[in-house]
Amino acid sequence: MSERVIDPTLLDDIICGDNTPEARETWRALVRASDAAEMWAEAVKRRQRLDEWATLVHGREWLARLLLELRRSARRVAELPEALAQVVVCREPALATLGPSQGPPTVEPGLRWGQVQHLRVPVDSMVGIQPPSEMLNATVLFATAHAEGKLPQGTWKLEAGEAPVLLVAVAGETSSLSEAANLNLPTACLVLLEQAD
Repeated sequence: MSERVIDPTLLDDIICGDNTPEARETWRALVRASDAAEMWAEAVKRRQRLDEWATLVHGREWLARLLLELRRSARRVAELPEALAQVVVCREPALATLGPSQGPPTVEPGLRWGQVQHLRVPVDSMVGIQPPSEMLNATVLFATAHAEGKLPQGTWKLEAGEAPVLLVAVAGETSSLSEAANLNLPTACLVLLEQAD
């Protein structure tokens, strides 16, 4: 007898408390599955990611709209670049003028093209996105609740109260996020959030 294929969205429904007959049958199939623990762990992680994103965009129509536009555009891109865009964070840059800082800038895991990631950093941190060196015509853009534009140096200083800030590396010349989405240019997105003290 072959194992029933378990739909990940039904596992998500179960995590959220669904008790329909279909959910109960899915639960029974999960319990019988040889890889039940891994499937359940993946479902829990997926639910946590969805909850994080829902919390992030709640009450921020501008951010929800831009992320949706960019995600839709990413699905239409025929071929995404393989090289990752680097994220460099210099925490507490103000201290550097007073003396030695708490350490050198850190390089975060690279941004994948076609993906949206988020990063929590302390207020006053400088965050830079560096597209791959072979991408000569790349653009780095930003968006906040009140403004949008180019970042010629590719860096942003996070001020108190301005998060979330959307930073976007674009594989091509563009002047706005909407234009990048309309042209289906590959993008790598980073949402900056304030790190709690």
